Amino acid sequence: AELLSKATERLGYRHSLDHLLSGWRDSERS
Repeated sequence: AELLSKATERLGYRHSLDHLLSGWRDSERS
């Protein structure tokens, strides 16, 4: 169970990173 929470934590971190990166790319484009 602990391993699963760690995995989801990492996934959430990765997701927020991707979100930040895509937002940064959008601002770079305009």
